[in-house]
Amino acid sequence: MLVFCTSLVAVFLSAFIQNSNFAILGVKPNLVLVVILAFGLLEKDWLKRAILVLLAIATLIIEPGLGLKTILIMSIFFLALALIDFLPWREIANSASALVIGTLLIDVGGFQLSVFLMEALYNLSLLGILVLIFTLSGVKYSK
Repeated sequence: MLVFCTSLVAVFLSAFIQNSNFAILGVKPNLVLVVILAFGLLEKDWLKRAILVLLAIATLIIEPGLGLKTILIMSIFFLALALIDFLPWREIANSASALVIGTLLIDVGGFQLSVFLMEALYNLSLLGILVLIFTLSGVKYSK
């Protein structure tokens, strides 16, 4: 339960930071997708994963109502979480692949290769840091 409560706080804080003007060299990493996928490694219960995604969507406030863009982003988050479970490699490699695919799908509307590569690099670096923190803290990945 501690992992789930921590993930709720992390998703809320990452959405709050993502809504700010925080950018690295003009590119905003997708902190929410990174945090959702990192905690998706630890939590296999789809109800808890769905709560994380819904909290992220509610906190991000992509548009005033539940519009098409909000539903697409929510679908991308769920697809990325599903890829962790269904890709054929180890879970950490699956989450890295899901992160790159999710980043690509989110950026597909205004795709620029250099921006995509920078954002994917930032996102993968942040995911690596979170996985390192989980490993060093002794948190067990759920099976």
